[in-house]
Amino acid sequence: MYENMKNKVEQTVARGNVHPDEKWTHAFNIWDTQFTRSNHPTVIQVLLDGTTDKDVLGHAMPNLIYVSREKREDTPHKYKAGALNVLLRVSEIMTSAPIILTVDCDMYSNDPQTPLEAICYFLDSSIDPNIAYLQYPQSFHGINQDDIYGAAFKFIFEFNMTGFDGLAGPSHAGTGCFFRRQAFYGCPSSHTSEQSRSQLIMSTEVLPQAYEVARCNFEAGTKWGIELGYRYGSLLEDLYTGFRLQCQGWRSVFGLPKRPAFLGDAPLNLHDLLNQTQRWCIGTLDTAFCKYNPFNQGLKQLPLLQVMCYIHYALWSIPCISVVIYSLFPQIALIRSVPIFPKVSDPWFLLYVFSFIGAYLQEFIEFKLMGGTTQGWFNHQRMWIIRCLSSFTFGILEYTLTKLHIFSSTFNVTSKVVDEEARKSHDSLERSQNLKDSLRQLKKGSLSVSDFTKKFKSLCDQLAAIGQPVSDIDKSHWFLCGLGPDFATFSIAHRAVQPRPSFRDLAAKTEGHELFISSLHGSAPSQVAFTAQQSEPSRGRGRSGRSNYRGSSSSRGRGRRPPHCQLCRLDGHYASTCPDLGSYAQKSSYSAANLAQAFNADCNISDSSPDWYVDSGATAHMAPSSAACDSSVPYHGKEKVLFGNGNVLPISRIGTLSVNRNLKLQDVLIVPNITKKLLSVSKLTNDYPVLKPFLHRLLLQIKLLLNCGTKGLAMLPLMSFPI
Repeated sequence: MYENMKNKVEQTVARGNVHPDEKWTHAFNIWDTQFTRSNHPTVIQVLLDGTTDKDVLGHAMPNLIYVSREKREDTPHKYKAGALNVLLRVSEIMTSAPIILTVDCDMYSNDPQTPLEAICYFLDSSIDPNIAYLQYPQSFHGINQDDIYGAAFKFIFEFNMTGFDGLAGPSHAGTGCFFRRQAFYGCPSSHTSEQSRSQLIMSTEVLPQAYEVARCNFEAGTKWGIELGYRYGSLLEDLYTGFRLQCQGWRSVFGLPKRPAFLGDAPLNLHDLLNQTQRWCIGTLDTAFCKYNPFNQGLKQLPLLQVMCYIHYALWSIPCISVVIYSLFPQIALIRSVPIFPKVSDPWFLLYVFSFIGAYLQEFIEFKLMGGTTQGWFNHQRMWIIRCLSSFTFGILEYTLTKLHIFSSTFNVTSKVVDEEARKSHDSLERSQNLKDSLRQLKKGSLSVSDFTKKFKSLCDQLAAIGQPVSDIDKSHWFLCGLGPDFATFSIAHRAVQPRPSFRDLAAKTEGHELFISSLHGSAPSQVAFTAQQSEPSRGRGRSGRSNYRGSSSSRGRGRRPPHCQLCRLDGHYASTCPDLGSYAQKSSYSAANLAQAFNADCNISDSSPDWYVDSGATAHMAPSSAACDSSVPYHGKEKVLFGNGNVLPISRIGTLSVNRNLKLQDVLIVPNITKKLLSVSKLTNDYPVLKPFLHRLLLQIKLLLNCGTKGLAMLPLMSFPI
């Protein structure tokens, strides 16, 4: 409904005339092209009449009346207080509802039960009948817990209000407040029972009266703004009005539900925030030095503690004077070699330490009690310093110049309605901070490496989607930090590798290392060559029973061999606990890198490489991917591949590979978790007996490769193999 009304108004303004088919033309009959925002007559339009309009179920609709007060450039309109007083008078004429809700244009109801809870305070006979208003805190959406600009003002709207509530009640915050109508018309002893109106709001008697009380000069010669309605005399009319009502004997109540009653927009940039606090600064100084200020009027009418609370608000910006002095004088004193603070050995120094630590510790505890974070408290302290050196200082200067009639103060409305690009930028920045915090705090815990990697990549992808990609170095750093103590040695080793592996390679290595750690706690023998292990007896030659592939362990009365390290070649420990693991990781030679990759059995696969690595102990050819094969079929057997470090890996497929027109590798095992393409010497010579005369050349080439520094596996380009 509101959007329809908005569109009609905008279309009428764009056309320059009222369309004859419009349903409601009364409001536009007085419209003229010369009207401006600061120069126009009163407009009152009844959009919904509760006596006639029904919803789709036949229930009566509430009254909805649009009011735009008259404005003339030569008549002060008193800003927000003047607008609220017009609404008070018009609503008194048209509906006379006993309860009034004030909400800023940028706020909305967040809990539909709030009005019912508020009415209970006014109707319950066991509660003080002198309650003038029920104030809810200002809460904002779009602000994270760290609150980088300190825009939530938790101390003002929540913590201090709770303290107010134990005295005569909280001050008025300007929005999110339910008022008893009679509170605006006198002291508690003067209000009478509410009288319902019997006249129709669309009658010929009601509308003329409403137009009369909405005139810009109606208040001339009356007590409106002085003793009735919202009080004039301060740019911060809400604080001033709440103070004056309490001085008349009214009380107030503070509501702090778990679910915020109302939510609104906070300034989205530093400029608008400082502009807002500068206006608040001028308003509080108006309250401190006006005719009815807390020093003279408050001490006569209110309890001492309540007066001290209002004095705290009235002098809210005064501490900026000391901040400015302390930001300048220490440097001057240092240049002049004049001490302005006591020495550490001086007993008076303890007083400074106590004051400093006590003040910050108190605010920190209070901030944490309100559910804030440590970073949020730090941002609050930082913004307080910024406000003291900017908006507070200029606010005091502007107020002083205005009172000396040197400068004319103006009312600058805080910009909270921003364009879509600015909001997207703010939301993107906030989301980026939240995602980066989640990325830094993500821990593996009980998750598998695969699940941990998926979560980690998901956060990185979300950051990239909002234009904040994470660099590969940062990815690797935060990934290693989140692995936990079980991967401490692994993390240290890979941090020392130069150049550092990419994040993709690091994630693959980590999964391989997890498999290796799991195998250390299993029952697999530790010292075997690359073999395929069977769970059922089958045809073949082997030392550990009948199996299809050759093993290297024996069960003929011999116990298991002691652990053997494949890095330092010593018995008594595995490579994962080798004391020289760090030094091996620092070796960036090609052979050391190959050894580390083969040892960890990672997934850093490059199918495009034609290089194969021969192994005289392997009983079958192996490849990490079926893409390397000409054809392959799924493998449904129970056999697994058993590596020399005790690692047992599954077989996914079996395929064939044509290296050239003469050499074809049969029964190639596809093992997804290995890194290298492994060529079995025994399998090759069994399939091709013609190669036996060339076996000495092949073994000589392997020996030469091993003597050149390749520890473990030897690379053999098959395209140059003599066939």
